Amino acid sequence: NFQLQLTEPPSNSQPQVKVTKAKS
Repeated sequence: NFQLQLTEPPSNSQPQVKVTKAKS
């Protein structure tokens, strides 16, 4: 989970979605 979050840095409106998915 943490790795995914780090792999997907803040870019646009995707960061929040990605973080939510990674936390899920």
